[in-house]
Amino acid sequence: MNTYFIKSIWGPGGVSYPAGDGLIDFSSKRSAERFAECDGFFLYETAGNPRTGNQGGRKSIYAQGTIHSGIIGVDWNNLVQHFWNVLVDFNKIVHPSNGIPLDVIRNILGMDKHSTIQRPGGLIKITDEQFAALSLEFKNCLEK
Repeated sequence: MNTYFIKSIWGPGGVSYPAGDGLIDFSSKRSAERFAECDGFFLYETAGNPRTGNQGGRKSIYAQGTIHSGIIGVDWNNLVQHFWNVLVDFNKIVHPSNGIPLDVIRNILGMDKHSTIQRPGGLIKITDEQFAALSLEFKNCLEK
């Protein structure tokens, strides 16, 4: 059995995150370690960041990828919070407005209509079957 995740990022930011360096940031070393060992992942943009009041995220999956290498370092320049970085490769990326919407994600994951995608560390583990269904749905997003 493989390990797959949906990694949440605060929206809006999908069009600019991750930057060209392909690094996914984690504030928790344990979350970074779990993510670095996965076989594949999706990025999900939330509606916004409640800490900053920044709103406008699309609530959609907008990228699919694999891990390039494990944790490649810690950003010690960030005085507020150190970030553990995982280098990834993207198979597919779309603008978040063209991604898999939250209602479709909930349906595939078997969640009720009031469930959120947010989990500690921004990671939600999904099954092989859920990953395959989301991959097929994401392929449809690319063909739009």
